[in-house]
Amino acid sequence: MNDLEALNPLSPKGALEALLLVSSDPVSASTLAQALDITPGEAASLLAELKVEYEEANRGFQLREVAGGWRLFTHPAYH
Repeated sequence: MNDLEALNPLSPKGALEALLLVSSDPVSASTLAQALDITPGEAASLLAELKVEYEEANRGFQLREVAGGWRLFTHPAYH
């Protein structure tokens, strides 16, 4: 099993995870970018990286793009 990458405490990727954890609704990359003072393209790229990292590590949750935004979901195997 692959290990998830350890994040620097100031990493925008870690901040994205934190924002997604507290959101009950999908959040757009542009909204996340604005909250973190990064470009929407950088936010979208980091979100795509996180999605792949979670899939490759076979986590109990997944990051999906739905309804114009990004949201964490329980992995279907654990519904």
